[in-house]
Amino acid sequence: MKNLQQIVPALQQAGCQLLIENGGDYNYDAFALTHEGEQLLRDVNASSIAFNGDASNMASLRPEADAIGELLQMLPNMRHCSIKDVAKRDHEYRFPAIGQGLLDYGAGDAGALNTQSSLSEACAGQSNVRR
Repeated sequence: MKNLQQIVPALQQAGCQLLIENGGDYNYDAFALTHEGEQLLRDVNASSIAFNGDASNMASLRPEADAIGELLQMLPNMRHCSIKDVAKRDHEYRFPAIGQGLLDYGAGDAGALNTQSSLSEACAGQSNVRR
């Protein structure tokens, strides 16, 4: 936390945002679930820190979580996301083609990620969203 707070003035001066990705490795994660990341943002209290969301990381680190639902909850504080699938084989996680792993980006509430236009609508108002 202290390291993030120390870098905030330099980020603000440069007009940059540091994007923190939710962890996928037990040894190197700042946060795994959305509420943990939101607490980190509250603790740092700087608009120059935001999320890079990754549902596959979440599925590998916290398999009990609804990874797509968590990713959708991150949207207000997310400036980038990694969309990939994940599968577990012999105690190791692999990243197959989308649709061949554990994540279903097109089902139920995850339908918001089903098309580029609906993702753009969900991110409306964020200046760096590419359409």
